[in-house]
Amino acid sequence: MNKPPAFQFYAADYLSDENVTVMSLDDEGAYMRLLAYCWIEGSIPADIEQLKMLTKGGSTNLQRVVERCFKRHPVDSARLVHPRLELERQKQIEWREKSKRGGLKSSAAKKTEDNNGAKGGSRVVEGLFNTPSPSPIPNIDREKAPPNLNADSTIPTLAEYQELGFKIEPKLPKWRLEDDWLLCQERKWERVNDVAARIRRVLQWWKNEGCPAERIKKQPQALSNQPSKPKPRGWILDASPDAIR
Repeated sequence: MNKPPAFQFYAADYLSDENVTVMSLDDEGAYMRLLAYCWIEGSIPADIEQLKMLTKGGSTNLQRVVERCFKRHPVDSARLVHPRLELERQKQIEWREKSKRGGLKSSAAKKTEDNNGAKGGSRVVEGLFNTPSPSPIPNIDREKAPPNLNADSTIPTLAEYQELGFKIEPKLPKWRLEDDWLLCQERKWERVNDVAARIRRVLQWWKNEGCPAERIKKQPQALSNQPSKPKPRGWILDASPDAIR
């Protein structure tokens, strides 16, 4: 594990410490240099001559500073440690270990989720937009076709059918979706394997009609010896989206 490059410096704790309060500015400068060395190396030498070299000889009370603020190393008697620095070091080690465990746990959970998603394929969800419904339908947001809708448990309600239609095209009138839903109900949803694809065909049918806002009223054909001109498929009221190609 790489050594942490920095430690938390609590200004209030430092200024209120009695040992710091009685130091001169020269003592404080030497003290801060020893703290830095102690953090980097884990300890500092107990030999006073070596300490003077580390502090550039900046303090005339170096021996007193060291005796008040540093303790003997629990294993190596030739070295000194700083109790508060060791506490901060241990806190950092524990935090890094906790973060590492959390990262491994999150990675494992994501891997499991990805594997389940790859094996699960299409799935049936309750309602269309997180609304309670006694008739769950396939997840229409998937590109692949959901399960066949012939089963009663997967047939969408009219409200769900219209709500999906508005999601695909907000301007699509409710009556057009209602007419097609009734048609599908009458046919027991035969030949309908994808709700979204069905609604897109309804949308194309509506556009072919000229996007009427109201239902098209059938006009009675006038009696005439001349045959009437055939209208394009999709303009007939009882036409079906199944006829559109």
